[in-house]
Amino acid sequence: MKEAFESYLNSHADELAADWRERWTLKWQAGKSSTVVFKTHYRRALWELVERGCGGQPVLESLTALEEEIESAAQAELDRHLSTLPFKVMLPLLFLQFPAHLILLLGPMLRELTASFGG
Repeated sequence: MKEAFESYLNSHADELAADWRERWTLKWQAGKSSTVVFKTHYRRALWELVERGCGGQPVLESLTALEEEIESAAQAELDRHLSTLPFKVMLPLLFLQFPAHLILLLGPMLRELTASFGG
């Protein structure tokens, strides 16, 4: 696992790989895990699994459980976003289209009203 992780760190240049490359270097220089705060608790859990795997402990069951937890959290976030989407889509309707419809409906009536007053 250690070789696979080092290969990932050397071959990828994304934000996660750069962050973990720094942590990996600090870990092997200091001989212990860094105490830097992670952005999410999922990244912390994955980092702990990588450390355990590089230490020779089995990680398949924990990795599978973490995968299921992340998938369910992503699905819950997607469902929460989709539940608020109709309200977000209705705002342009209320602020842009509804006044236009009012002008179309009330315009002829206002024109007749001003004509009847002699204007």
